[in-house]
Amino acid sequence: VRNQFASLFALFFFSSSTAMADRKPCLGDTAAYFLVNVDEVASRRGAVAVAERYSRNVMTGVTLANRIVGHGESGSVQLGTRAASRQQCAVKSFCKADLSGPRLQQLKHEAEVHLSVDHPHIVRLQHVYETSEHVHMVMEHMKGGTLLSRVRHCEDFSERFASDVILQVLRAVSYLHAHGIVHRDMKLSNVVFEDHFGSHCKLIDFGMATQWDGREPLTRPCGTRGCVAPDMFTGAYTDKVDVWSVGVMAYILLTGAAPFDGKGNPEAMLASGSLWENVSFQMLSPSARSFIMSLLIVDPCVRLSASDACDHPWLNGARSRQRASSKAVARKLLRAPLTTRSLAYEQGSQLLDAAWNLQKGSEKSLRAEFLSVCGRSGTVKFADLQNLIGVNAVHTDLLKHLFSQLDANGDGEVSYMEFAVALLPDTVVNRVLGTKKRDFCCLRRLTRWLFERNSTEKCSANQHGSAVDLQLECALWSP
Repeated sequence: VRNQFASLFALFFFSSSTAMADRKPCLGDTAAYFLVNVDEVASRRGAVAVAERYSRNVMTGVTLANRIVGHGESGSVQLGTRAASRQQCAVKSFCKADLSGPRLQQLKHEAEVHLSVDHPHIVRLQHVYETSEHVHMVMEHMKGGTLLSRVRHCEDFSERFASDVILQVLRAVSYLHAHGIVHRDMKLSNVVFEDHFGSHCKLIDFGMATQWDGREPLTRPCGTRGCVAPDMFTGAYTDKVDVWSVGVMAYILLTGAAPFDGKGNPEAMLASGSLWENVSFQMLSPSARSFIMSLLIVDPCVRLSASDACDHPWLNGARSRQRASSKAVARKLLRAPLTTRSLAYEQGSQLLDAAWNLQKGSEKSLRAEFLSVCGRSGTVKFADLQNLIGVNAVHTDLLKHLFSQLDANGDGEVSYMEFAVALLPDTVVNRVLGTKKRDFCCLRRLTRWLFERNSTEKCSANQHGSAVDLQLECALWSP
């Protein structure tokens, strides 16, 4: 079975997604306009979230090395180093004059979609530099290689490792779908690892991604042979095409064989049952077999959604291994000393930029804490905090006020980077804000003020302060 990895590599690396890419009208003169619509991205993510990550000027502060670290459907990726942080980064560069109208439109979608997403299991797009002639996309560098390369070099994958990886991928897909984005090119080479020996991975390459409002079905076929869902070619499909592709990835990880070669009819193979008769598949646990079979269902109406797939029993172990103490994290978040809403626009943008460029060591604990409190949408909503903290009706207004301070762009949810800003290490905050930090309110004082305003207790100032502390401890921070 493992001898099939060579053919798998050829199938999933060299199969061209571009051949099935969307075809749209030519945009005209490629050197006379800017591709990225910043206002459109800001409408989805907030102006502060975009301000420090998009510039209409030449790329600065990045030194490129003469080394290619990856290839995607939308271009090669070159290794670089950011001067300010001395961190390595990955840079995709494009010359507009070399791109056709459809490819320019694809690049525009890729940049805008990637700028608008924010999740621990999606590679961070740190900056986009655009001039009338070039586009440079600067991303965090993931040193561990792709999931495809691990498949090629690993003799065997345990169900434990496979479930850890698939849960991370599904969390990223669930986040995308909750925010109206369909990736449309889910495959092994679009999942990369943070380091060579770890299991933390992220989703990359949004060249085929598209916004989708969930009303009218998508129609344009795109993707990679062998990974594409059969409903992609019906002329009317939904975001569940991504779920099918995750099922293909899970099948490969657990059996070492590709379920479909991109030439035959997947529907016929599933109907005949030949796919499930594979010896390696039969050796899997019943829960693993059930999981894969629930994703590789021809009828998208019956196929699991990404968020439902995250709750499948086969992933129970992975969820417990990746979970921090959610209630403790919620208490820590509400004690957060600083948020972008308590800052001027410029300082808020600078803090978000610092969060987007966190060192790997600092990010590791933050992402574990975020994943322990975020909901199925991949963000933290008010109901998530309310359920974790368990506050009574008396303190609901207080909690709403605290939540509004964390929700920097006012969209009703706390994203990963908003969460990260609230919990940035003091060393980072002091470096970014300097002496200005003392001029801004901390949530602890805001909490105290709001509680005192709504309190009906009659006592002296000192007694009242003690009562506030005591009741807050009981209501919000108690174990």
